[in-house]
Amino acid sequence: MQALESGARRRLQKEAILFGALFFGGLLLLPLAIYGVGKAIFGNYGGGDFFDFFVALHGRLWSGEPAVLFLMLSPYLLWQLLRLTLFAVRRQAG
Repeated sequence: MQALESGARRRLQKEAILFGALFFGGLLLLPLAIYGVGKAIFGNYGGGDFFDFFVALHGRLWSGEPAVLFLMLSPYLLWQLLRLTLFAVRRQAG
């Protein structure tokens, strides 16, 4: 029984680390990519720079705007979707 709890604890720790890393990427790297593509296509963000965009985006995140929260969680959600798809494919094949 204790080995089962230990295995579950390890899986939960791995999942928490994965979530943290992907959420960190969503908080820092994704806005950088969005700003870079937006700047290349549309020009500067409202006449400002990356810092202005970053502050505005995080302000909306911490005010609880669902679309921004979804955007920040999208790396983790895409990873989970990939895992679910691979699970379904393996189950169909086997």
